[in-house]
Amino acid sequence: MLKRSLYVGIGVVLLLVLSACNNAEPEPAEEPPKVNEQPELQALTQQIEQQPENPELYFNRGNIHAELGDYQAAIADFSQAIQLDSNRNYYHVRLSDLYLLSYAPKLNLPDSKRAIDILSAYLAKFPDDQLVLHELAETFIYVEMYDQSLARLKQAIDAKAYNPDAYFKIGIAYKYKGDTLGAIASFRKAVEQDPELYDAHMQLGLLMSALGNEQALAYFDNAIQIDPESQEALYGKAKFLQDLGRMDAAKRIYRGMVQQNTQNEQALYNLGYVYLAQDSLDKAWRTFDATVQVAPDYAAAYYARGIVNEAKGDISAAIADFRTCLNIDPEYEAAQVALTELAESE
Repeated sequence: MLKRSLYVGIGVVLLLVLSACNNAEPEPAEEPPKVNEQPELQALTQQIEQQPENPELYFNRGNIHAELGDYQAAIADFSQAIQLDSNRNYYHVRLSDLYLLSYAPKLNLPDSKRAIDILSAYLAKFPDDQLVLHELAETFIYVEMYDQSLARLKQAIDAKAYNPDAYFKIGIAYKYKGDTLGAIASFRKAVEQDPELYDAHMQLGLLMSALGNEQALAYFDNAIQIDPESQEALYGKAKFLQDLGRMDAAKRIYRGMVQQNTQNEQALYNLGYVYLAQDSLDKAWRTFDATVQVAPDYAAAYYARGIVNEAKGDISAAIADFRTCLNIDPEYEAAQVALTELAESE
């Protein structure tokens, strides 16, 4: 679910200019085909003319219309596919997605009520359909109707006991609902059923770290074991170690992350913070400087570099950094205070 629609615009094509030494008249570049002249659409339309009772052809053409941003045509094709064969669950799911996720105000899109109604109508005929139960549960989460989501997911589990994905989504619903304990219990149930469920281990790591519970480290380690290249799992573990004051352990992970991806601004910034906490001012300055080179709009990194400049006695550079921070984020209170204090001390 949650597929983003693609928008394809057809721009004005400029004339190609021939070389100055060529006296021939410039020829216009070939214009791209209009939406209804796209080769894929033409081919499908021809097939539909030959097989007008084939619902899959309408479904496939509807997907192309949706990708091109022609939602009215997409809705018509998906609806026709459903009319020809109302038992194919993915037709209903795709049409619901279109109503939920597409932006076209003239067509009253998004229309979450219509999206929910489409899936609910299908479930009235096939109440145990796992794909549609999960899709409807996700839709309810998307529109912040968490109790309705939980009801559908429990229905999915009643129909299919081994259901780690349902337990995971229950955890997400509880998390957004603000029930941390319920979320943890559900994520644990998900990994009991599927120990390789990376997302559930990550959620447990994040929730446990927010509670200050060191079990978070085990869950982050599980996620890293499943996906050794995961930057988010490595960052989650390192940040929790940092929060626990275990700076050397955090530093080792951040360094490894930066070696793996020199553009990782979060790892760079936090590595700089660790250096600053350990009074390594030169290393901290270099790391914060690297951060703003990678992410020029990272307000906190300018503030942090300003703190280092101030500690090193370079007040003019510190003032410049604090001002840059405030240019990016005028509400950055710490930079406001620092700049005021430096102005008063001059």
